[in-house]
Amino acid sequence: MAVERQGREREVEQSNAAAVAEVSHGQASVTEHAVELRQKIDSRSAKVGIVGLGYVGLPLALTFAERAFLVLGFDVDRAKIEALGAGRNYIKHLHPDRLARSNASGNFGSFSNRRLIPAPRTSWSVGFSRAPD
Repeated sequence: MAVERQGREREVEQSNAAAVAEVSHGQASVTEHAVELRQKIDSRSAKVGIVGLGYVGLPLALTFAERAFLVLGFDVDRAKIEALGAGRNYIKHLHPDRLARSNASGNFGSFSNRRLIPAPRTSWSVGFSRAPD
């Protein structure tokens, strides 16, 4: 069973690599960018940016920080940023130790100033709703 799964995974990887190799972006091919990103993910040197630190964004940010990625979280709500900086968790379903560990590790930082948002090479977006935190 494991051998079959590995074989399927290898086929998918080869297929994806062939499809990506056909596309280029400026001087470097998409494949080169994908390989660079994969290397950064594997070495945990990729920087992760999360926009919105509500009930979806904060747990996502903490999950990446717990896995040794450097995470920068942005939210327009300064009260959230101040709470995070003080180590106060405002999401009821999150265990408070998660925030404390991520802050202590130095892997998680948050800010509300739009001017500090770095220009990312890769961006991930998180959906939101009007549900309360």
